[in-house]
Amino acid sequence: MARGVSTIGSASQQTAKLRTQGFIAFEIDSAVGRIVKVGKGKPARSERETRRLMRMATIGATILSHVKRRAMRGELATKARPYSTGRKGKNGRPGYVVAQAYSERSDAGEENYGDTSADWHRKAGSVPGNTTGLMWRGAQAVASGRTGARLEFTGSSIGTSSAARIRRRETRKGVKTSARLGKKAKNRWKSAAVFNNLGVNVLQPREVENQAVGDLLLGFIMDGARVTLDLRRLRSLGTTGDRRLYAALARQQRRLARG
Repeated sequence: MARGVSTIGSASQQTAKLRTQGFIAFEIDSAVGRIVKVGKGKPARSERETRRLMRMATIGATILSHVKRRAMRGELATKARPYSTGRKGKNGRPGYVVAQAYSERSDAGEENYGDTSADWHRKAGSVPGNTTGLMWRGAQAVASGRTGARLEFTGSSIGTSSAARIRRRETRKGVKTSARLGKKAKNRWKSAAVFNNLGVNVLQPREVENQAVGDLLLGFIMDGARVTLDLRRLRSLGTTGDRRLYAALARQQRRLARG
C-alpha cells in the first residue's frame, strides 16, 4: 500500500525531540517509549524508581511494536465492523469525500471520493484502523506512576477533512503558487473515530499477547525478582501465549539487566 510521510516524524525523530524536551525516551523496533517528567515542585525521582519506570516503559514499547506491526495489517484483537455503505451520492455527486491531501497519502491517490465510505476505503487499500499509516506514527508507550505503561496515540497528522489554510511554494520558474492542505487531526481523535465507526480499539492486545506478558511477569516472581524486578537471574520459563512477543519481552528485559 502507498503510505505518506508522517507530519510528526519517524520514531527516531520523535525520540530525539522528546529528549530535547527533557523526557527519558527511546525506540524499540520503530515503537517509541517514554517516561513522564516529574511535575513542578515535586522531588526528583530516585535512581531505583527511574529504573522501575524504564522497565515498565520498555515492556510497553515492546508490546506496542508487536501490536503495531499486526494492527497496521488489519489484524486486530477483535473483529471490526465493515465501513459504511450508506449515504450514497445522488445526481452524479459522490456520497463520501475526503481531503485531497489525505487521499494522496493512500492507494486512492487523487481520487478523493467514492459512492460510500466503503467504496472509497476500498480504493484507498484501507484495513480497519490504517489508511495512510500517519496515525500510527504517533503511537507511544508511556510509563508513569505505579500503573505500569499505557499505549496511546500522540501528536497530530493529516485527517479526512479539508482545510482552508493555504501554503505558498515556489515553482522552478520562481513563480509562487498555492496548494490546499489537509486539516490536521489529533491522532487520539482518529483512534476514537475508528472505535466509534468500526467498533475496535486498534491498540488492544490479543488474549495470547496478554498471556505472554503475564508469563514473563510470573517469571520475574519465580526468579526471585519480586517488587524490585532484579532481572539479572531471569530464566526463560516459556509461555502458553504469543511466543514471538514473549521472546521480544525477555530479550529487552535482559538487555536492561545488563545495563
